[in-house]
Amino acid sequence: MKKSITLDIFNEKGASLGKKRFYTTLDKHKSLNQWWVNFKDSVNEMLGLISNYPSDFQNQQKVCLLSKPLARYCLNITQSNLIPFSVYFSVRHCIKATWINDRDQFLYPNNKWAQDSVFQSDCLAFMLFHG
Repeated sequence: MKKSITLDIFNEKGASLGKKRFYTTLDKHKSLNQWWVNFKDSVNEMLGLISNYPSDFQNQQKVCLLSKPLARYCLNITQSNLIPFSVYFSVRHCIKATWINDRDQFLYPNNKWAQDSVFQSDCLAFMLFHG
């Protein structure tokens, strides 16, 4: 079986928008939501909550910061997981959802984010000042 299929995409007027690659399987790749559970913390003082919905673009707008639980998909934000959760939030919101990427999945990151303090600071600022 092919690992991916690439198709031409067009807008409503028939103008080319480029190409779109569809992966036929994600068996070897974990989702972003499988990554963030590594940072669960129910011991330290809660600073807030972050909602978590399936890791695709169609659920992107449901990812938000909360002061009290409103959904079953919530994890406590604490001092110990503030940076990883700001990375999660920023990655989920920094790319606009469109009809082209609506079913695309956010995948488990490599470990380079953990050594990049500028990226971490940018993610924290993005999360704190987001809409």
